[in-house]
Amino acid sequence: MPRILASGREWQRRACVALYVGGLPEDANGRLQLVGVTACGDADWEIAPYQEPRPCGCRGCRPSRPAPCLLRVNIPVVCQVQAECGQVLRGESVLTTDVALPIRCVQAECWRNQMMVLPCVRLIDGGAPVCADGCRPPVFDCTIELLVEAYMTRWEACGTPAPTCPDLPLFPPPPFG
Repeated sequence: MPRILASGREWQRRACVALYVGGLPEDANGRLQLVGVTACGDADWEIAPYQEPRPCGCRGCRPSRPAPCLLRVNIPVVCQVQAECGQVLRGESVLTTDVALPIRCVQAECWRNQMMVLPCVRLIDGGAPVCADGCRPPVFDCTIELLVEAYMTRWEACGTPAPTCPDLPLFPPPPFG
């Protein structure tokens, strides 16, 4: 059964991003509008160094609590772009965010753990491309809601311990004789 060793969450309710949308057909001309963004596939992540300033102002003090590990998460997204003629086209892009994960063990001992990263993306306000017609790939200034949850888990055996006393009968035994 998986045991959660550490968890972290990054929730950006109104993040303004410049979204580079690639993979659109070459014949997608005219005015384009971003109408949908959805997370797809597995999020790619890497561990980045995390330095939190201490109360004394330096970064070298020994922390009183475990220093969080910083995950840099790249989220592949599918973008739905509507052309001027009304046709809905599909393109791809990548969003990047950081998630702090308070790990209570030495990072060198985390090799036997498993990391699960669960991203969710929602378009709040699309927009027209930033550049003039004809730029490839088109860049959209948009507002999105981004939620990334990260869990470090380790599989552990589980079972029920043996009872400390023997089983008692439900009814008294019948008298013999």
